[in-house]
Amino acid sequence: MNKRARCYWVAASILATIFVTINVYIFTFATYESQKTSDTHSIITVPNLLEAVDPFIGTSGTGHTTPGAKAPFGMMYMSPVNVHDPIHDFEWWDYCSGYQFEDTTFEGIAHTALTGTGIAGLLDVIVSPFQHGATIDKKTERASPGYYAVTVDSVDMNYDSVKIEVTAGNRVGVHRYENLHHLYFKGRCTVEAIPPTRLSFRGSCDSYVNERWEKLKYPYRVFFYGDTSAPFIARGTSLEFSRDNPTNTSLRIGISYTDADGAKNNLEAEGLATFEDQLEATRKTWTRYLSKINPTGFRTESQRRTYFSALYRSLLSPYAHSDADGRMKSTVVDFTYYTFLSTWDTFRSQSSVLRLAAPDVLLDIAKTIVHQYEHVGIAARWTIAGYDIQLMPGIHGITLAFQAWRWGLTDDDLSRRIYDAALGSMNSKGLYKEGHLDAFMAHDGFIPCLTCCYETVSAALELGLNAHCVAVLAEHFGENSVADKFKTLAQSYRLHYDSESTYLVGVKDSGGFCRPHSTTAIPSQENQKLYTEGNALTWFFSVPHDIEGLVELIGGLDAFRDRLNTLFTSKIGELEIKIKDYSGLVGAYAHGNEPTHHVPFLFLTALGDATTTNYYVDHILNNLYDDTPKGLPGNDDAGQMSAWYVLAFIGVYPVDPTAVEMVKFQPAVMSGKAHDFSRGMKAKQ
Repeated sequence: MNKRARCYWVAASILATIFVTINVYIFTFATYESQKTSDTHSIITVPNLLEAVDPFIGTSGTGHTTPGAKAPFGMMYMSPVNVHDPIHDFEWWDYCSGYQFEDTTFEGIAHTALTGTGIAGLLDVIVSPFQHGATIDKKTERASPGYYAVTVDSVDMNYDSVKIEVTAGNRVGVHRYENLHHLYFKGRCTVEAIPPTRLSFRGSCDSYVNERWEKLKYPYRVFFYGDTSAPFIARGTSLEFSRDNPTNTSLRIGISYTDADGAKNNLEAEGLATFEDQLEATRKTWTRYLSKINPTGFRTESQRRTYFSALYRSLLSPYAHSDADGRMKSTVVDFTYYTFLSTWDTFRSQSSVLRLAAPDVLLDIAKTIVHQYEHVGIAARWTIAGYDIQLMPGIHGITLAFQAWRWGLTDDDLSRRIYDAALGSMNSKGLYKEGHLDAFMAHDGFIPCLTCCYETVSAALELGLNAHCVAVLAEHFGENSVADKFKTLAQSYRLHYDSESTYLVGVKDSGGFCRPHSTTAIPSQENQKLYTEGNALTWFFSVPHDIEGLVELIGGLDAFRDRLNTLFTSKIGELEIKIKDYSGLVGAYAHGNEPTHHVPFLFLTALGDATTTNYYVDHILNNLYDDTPKGLPGNDDAGQMSAWYVLAFIGVYPVDPTAVEMVKFQPAVMSGKAHDFSRGMKAKQ
């Protein structure tokens, strides 16, 4: 290359670098800005662990997370809402948390929100300084654990911009505003002042979002009680601070699903008077939890942010539902009763993160599940605002409670109640919404594929795992006949094995099989008859409690290795995928959905092949997750997607979620060994 050509090449390279850098900066500006947690009011120094967390990760695309302020496992989630009224022309599925990173519309700040789900819900008690909507100044958005801030402008430009800051305690949210005139309560809410002062208010809101978006009416109402630092006039659905002169004010709001007194008591129980006090307390709580699984040896700062942000999201749920004094609608409990139990997702990884970082929460989850069984007759499946809407196959409240027992967290009394709840749930009749359970028990372990229900194979496999939990508990308590019955049910996946296709397929009650037209196609929800959000290839491995038996069934290790390789090397065309939840593909392996999360580790546990497990785990960690708003491969699903990253990163995984110990393998950090997960717990052998 001559000198002139070299100069042209260098100049072109520099210009290209500048162009790429500028575009990358423009695309990610708000994300990088979100990591700056300083503001004009707060003088609190954010600990290093909190600096490594970016709540904007997963807020774009299919992650369905929100950057709002929340305390670990708290009832309150102070979240920005872009859209709230589904009559407008938009894709509601993108807004399950109420927020999309690229959207600049602003409906208000909600006091409740779901995180990472594939359905919409909550978004209760939405408040806004503007009645008719507003726009977000994206340059002003900030978020860190327990804190969110933004400046918004009225769409009709009647008032100046309003700066909003929020923080959250367990059952309390604290707001701070600059240039506030009014505060409007959106949705089906009422608010009234509490005499004689003009500084306190109370009200309530009906559940709203799901009835409009999914035609489901959840039978709950949210009560709230609050106080302000500036006087106001209550006007039905709004607080008026000033018509003419803007006000700088803060306000505290407590919520309750029980009654107005519960909301007031929750506010008073928190006992923190100022925004700074609440923010500091919440940040200390976050620091304490994040330090529980604190590895060293990160290769890059980006990797560190990705890890700690994943750990943060793993500790957002479940949500406290009982009031500070233990009251709920119909009872009083002496533990924290939790809701937002997305059990089908979280038993696979997130519960193991709780085992490491918050075993007390996992214990209260078990108590919650037992309490629900004792009052309703069936253990939890998928709960929201204390109401079980029974989504997804299986009864994995059984699995979560079993894990608390298996991992040594329960005393003798609770252990027996867990067994009674597990056995009673499996023997219940007419309480499993879709009818899968009654058919499974009536047919000794299969669900007729032509005469019963949708997704019969997936439901039978998940109920088989639940049966395994009952069998282990029954054997522990010396009830051998029960143990024998449920051991047989736990092996019922063998009834679904079709030696002709070598897959687990539907079973007809008259004999024979229902075979899928394709082992890799992902049918739509409307015509999905055999598998839940997956296909014959992905669901073949959904027998985590008996992989040895599955290996034997398919014909040995070589055949099993071939099937694993087929999963990770098959190509699925776009026309074969009819549902949005099937994402994060490595071949046909869909990391963006949960049923296959244990499969990369089967090369190690079933075949003794650590190299291939490490290869695929590293590929997933490094290519499907990152520290941008699109940094999740699918719905975070109550922290499950993030929990997988945390465990895989530190070198442990619950390949069999019912086992005493997790499998150890090569951690992703540069130094250190697989994490010591024992924490002094005495696991049940």
